Amino acid sequence: MSIRIQKCSAKSRDLQSPDGETHIEVVPPRFFTSLSFQKSGKETTMPPLTQEQLDNLGIITKVSASTSFLGCCGMIYMFVTAPKSFENPTGRIILTICGIDLLDCVVKFIGRWGPQAGVSSVLCQAQATGIEFSNLSSSLLGLALALNALYIVVIRGSAQLIRKFELVIILVCLAIPAPLALVPLFVQPTPGVRMYGDADQWCWIVKAYGPFQIYFWFAWLWSIVIFNMLSFILVRYSLLANDAVLATNESSQSRTNKTRNYIIARMLAYLTAFVIIWTPSSVNRVVQMSIGSPVFGLSVWQSIFSPLRGALNFLAYLYAWRNHPEAALRGRTTTDSDSVGGTSTTKAISTSGPANTRIRVIKSSSIGTSCTKK
Repeated sequence: MSIRIQKCSAKSRDLQSPDGETHIEVVPPRFFTSLSFQKSGKETTMPPLTQEQLDNLGIITKVSASTSFLGCCGMIYMFVTAPKSFENPTGRIILTICGIDLLDCVVKFIGRWGPQAGVSSVLCQAQATGIEFSNLSSSLLGLALALNALYIVVIRGSAQLIRKFELVIILVCLAIPAPLALVPLFVQPTPGVRMYGDADQWCWIVKAYGPFQIYFWFAWLWSIVIFNMLSFILVRYSLLANDAVLATNESSQSRTNKTRNYIIARMLAYLTAFVIIWTPSSVNRVVQMSIGSPVFGLSVWQSIFSPLRGALNFLAYLYAWRNHPEAALRGRTTTDSDSVGGTSTTKAISTSGPANTRIRVIKSSSIGTSCTKK
């Protein structure tokens, strides 16, 4: 008699096999069904996705990647028609993200062609490397946007410093993912089993190396998501807290409100797009690692949203731009300092009170306002 009990909250039942052996099977909830039993010392599981299901995933992936390509084209159109909105560190980071999204939609448009060419083929390995690199680069550039906003709005640092090192920031966001994307090409923890291989929709880190999917991607992803959420809360609180100090006159208050609303809208839009893009992928991969088999429904959701990154990022940018076009279009001018999201001007404003008291207000056209009391 052999017994195998899966750790899952579900009903169990006894099965009597033709050879007289008794097997105890624990059947998981219907949605996560993964029949598993012991017979003749060999473990079997549910079969992988059928060829028809894989073909359907390939079609969905190509449609989604094509839509993403249109979104990237829309961002390029915005750059050509409204270049001032990109003449600042934040605009250039967003433009770099667009370039990474272009790479992502190309490698994901390849879809099942990668695995079909063979897991050891150049096409499959190049596809997996491109996906890993674009995923990490895009998330790190999103982190850079949040750090820039924190530095200017909350810490009230020098915007000129960000402008000085913006190229270094972008290069670091591209340099860190490069070795992480290349390592799986040469490392095989299990001899004869490549890390990059058939991952259902495309070539990526295979299910046999599930923990490495976490180490090389999902741990980074959700750490950045949580950090960006906290950054949004801090930036929003800091901007709203300055309203009373900034109410020096009606025109400056109106401009400050537009700037504040633009920053909040942009951060929230990109954060929302980030969560929408990566939640289905995360759930699908975690479920696969948990039950050892793919779930077609979850794979469909991943095939829709993961390649759609370029389109959703464009919609996030367009949402902030259309609702606050003046703040978005101020761009770079010859001023004392340049903020993350646009141009800043510095003005000293005398207030009523003791002669030795002065409030120095720094008005930022699209990132926020800081003030110091002298």
